[in-house]
Amino acid sequence: MLRAAWRSGGFVVAGMVFAAVLLGQTHAVADQWGDVDCAQYPDRPACQVEAGEQLVPGETVAAPGGEVVCRLDDEVVPCVTEDGWLGDDGCRYLQVDAPPPPGVEGPGSAYRPTCPDDPAGSQRPAVWLPDSQAPGPPALGRLAVSRLVLPQPRVELSPPTGAPQLVMLPTWLWIEPAWWTSRSASASVPGVTVTAVATPVEVRWSTGDGEVLTCGAGTAYVAGGDPDAASPDCGHTYTAPSRPQPGGTYDLEATVTWQVSWSGGGFSGTAGPLFSTTSLPVEVAEVRSVNTR
Repeated sequence: MLRAAWRSGGFVVAGMVFAAVLLGQTHAVADQWGDVDCAQYPDRPACQVEAGEQLVPGETVAAPGGEVVCRLDDEVVPCVTEDGWLGDDGCRYLQVDAPPPPGVEGPGSAYRPTCPDDPAGSQRPAVWLPDSQAPGPPALGRLAVSRLVLPQPRVELSPPTGAPQLVMLPTWLWIEPAWWTSRSASASVPGVTVTAVATPVEVRWSTGDGEVLTCGAGTAYVAGGDPDAASPDCGHTYTAPSRPQPGGTYDLEATVTWQVSWSGGGFSGTAGPLFSTTSLPVEVAEVRSVNTR
């Protein structure tokens, strides 16, 4: 919706509400951004959208093909194209290199609207917007967030993964150190690039026997250490064997929380948090001793 406030020299100073308001972590990207392969990356934020989600005017969702789409009246259209950003008036706004109109102070940029009902060959005057209302970087920031690929956590245990844990023997829990690193993704249009960065900050462990604990990356067990010692920062002691459980194992689950931020084009912001999860069966055995003479 454009609200004309002042005109001079072919410019319009206006306030604008844009339709490309992204919904948290439910978007994928398309066309020039590249489609999301949700079969390969089911935990990617762009793939976290439930079937049958309704489109609401002024909002976006991930379409089945993976593209970011907006609803304009009753029509589903791309939110961002090479021609610029979609405004809720149905026009596209492309940033152009032009000075501010006389009397306007503060940082901002000029945007030229192109509307569906414009006569062929016609050109509307540029719209000057202060940076606080710029459609580009904030929209690109959310698109960059939607491009993040957050892999499943690589869980390590001691006793080692695949070997039985023992009742009353401390189990060490940690995430592979090489995995515990930030991931980034970018989105660009001519003249503007915005990068989103996701950083792992904590792990929520569900041990399968009713206990839940929250840690950082955890500490790796070093071979040759005291086998009876507990982890200094992230561990669990099973008190009952897993034999009575379905499949004879406990379901150990690790969910990593990612802190997400984006920056570019003179703007910055935060999103999320986002999450990625992995689980594995853990056998817990009970060792019994028999005293003999």
